[in-house]
Amino acid sequence: MAQEAASNIHAADVINSSDASHFIPWKKNGWLTPFVSEDVAKYFPDPYRDPDGTFVTSRIWLSSIAYNTNLVKPEDAPKSFADLLDPKWAGKMVKGHPAYSGTIMTATFETVRELGWDYLEKLSKQRVMQVQSSTDPPKKLSLGERAVMADGNEYGIVLLKEAGQPVEPVYPTEGTPTISGPTGIFASAPHPNAARLFPGLAAHPRNPAILHRFHRAIFGACAGAVEAGPPEAVRYQADEGRRRRRRANDGRDQDALCEAVSRLNVSRTFAVIPGWSEGPDRNLGIPGSPLRSAPE
Repeated sequence: MAQEAASNIHAADVINSSDASHFIPWKKNGWLTPFVSEDVAKYFPDPYRDPDGTFVTSRIWLSSIAYNTNLVKPEDAPKSFADLLDPKWAGKMVKGHPAYSGTIMTATFETVRELGWDYLEKLSKQRVMQVQSSTDPPKKLSLGERAVMADGNEYGIVLLKEAGQPVEPVYPTEGTPTISGPTGIFASAPHPNAARLFPGLAAHPRNPAILHRFHRAIFGACAGAVEAGPPEAVRYQADEGRRRRRRANDGRDQDALCEAVSRLNVSRTFAVIPGWSEGPDRNLGIPGSPLRSAPE
């Protein structure tokens, strides 16, 4: 985006990023235009939207641990980040790259904040397969190229599991890194009216299907690529995971989100939403999961 702005290229109307810290310099540079739709004002709590209206958190997800159920027995699976340091997992893990993925960058920041840099130093000695996007570790896991996922997006694991793939998420006992994805409108948007319609449409409680379809498009294709079976095998199943997400998206309220996360048996989450909390830490409502501001 910085390169396009420097070249006076203005091709995009709306921007969403898995690296929430992007929005701090974008706002300071005047690249974002203030706009708060009626639905954002009505359904989104203050901690999830910029006080000046330049961006709003349109999605929240987790970066969890996971394992391949064909390669690891449930009783032997890692239960914590500390378990990943066991020599038995050396050469058997995969993780994303923080220099490539906003999800992994945020998860790395939160993990270091909670566990210290020494944890990553120790993990580096485990001969971990290094891939790029946070979408890559779930794919490598489902293909059986590695037995354990050290980090990666949890929704990919959930969708692959629902598609019949041999994967299982693990929510580490120390806490699960939580990522927020803000959405904003560029001040230079070539289609400003359409740009203002999209965030409002996506935020409306009757329209969570937009993001559902986005994520299904990625991992439905992934499930098909690894030959999960007949087409119906990769169809998104209306199970408990889907009901949890629908409830959280439909309500757009803090209580529903907290309940959805708690029903996932996430004992604790790490969270960071940069730029929103100038004063005391806000709390999502889940014990031990403060929403903290990242350093600018």
